Amino acid sequence: MAHSESPPKRSATGRKKPVSSWQISELVLYLKQNGRKPDLNSQTVFLANPAEKIQIDQIIQNYLWAGAVRALAGSSIGISGAEEGFPASFLQDERANYTTRSLTFILADEERPFIPGESPPWFCRGNIKCSLQHYLISFDFFLHLPMEFEIGKIIELLADPLFCGNPPNLSIEPYGEDEHLMVVSFSEGSGADWGLEGFEKAGQALEQKVIKNLEVIEAVHQLEQDYTSVRWFQELQKALREAYQAY
Repeated sequence: MAHSESPPKRSATGRKKPVSSWQISELVLYLKQNGRKPDLNSQTVFLANPAEKIQIDQIIQNYLWAGAVRALAGSSIGISGAEEGFPASFLQDERANYTTRSLTFILADEERPFIPGESPPWFCRGNIKCSLQHYLISFDFFLHLPMEFEIGKIIELLADPLFCGNPPNLSIEPYGEDEHLMVVSFSEGSGADWGLEGFEKAGQALEQKVIKNLEVIEAVHQLEQDYTSVRWFQELQKALREAYQAY
């Protein structure tokens, strides 16, 4: 004889008992932690599945982060704040339709730390966004040039057709007490659904992006030795195209 499914449990009043969920427990926790805030009634509450967060964090650490570590092995360039290993404190919840975690990290030269007025002529920031459905890896690169740098070369970068889908920007920023810099900024991002690419391939994608940014950094360091060098400007332009071309 086939066994029938057990009927839903009912309370003493005969009503069905409510099914517990992570949303309810997370909301209760949020209200407990924020109940004394005077503006609680005006806040938007954002909840993320704690069990999925653990899974996502493991994917980021074991696959994506591992790709960055491979790329930086043997280089003087590292990740700021990650000297002791995987920086779990960098992980954050993202506001998205699905539980999503993000990790933002900064590439830094251990031989030239970021000190006001003495920083290297570049700044590179990476970001990983990951859910159980898909991932996205993006980078921003900021090229710092002296005010006397040839403006025609900067225009050449800004007008490069390979960047036209996501063109670089030019800004003027203070440097030290009385100086200014021209800053050309580049950005790019790509990703995929996990059904199209596996975790290992995502890690390889991040590894390649970091390697390309290391090549840009090397070209910047060479150009810094002689800002009039045609050769090293062309090498920098080539490296930037490889790392930040829109197509």
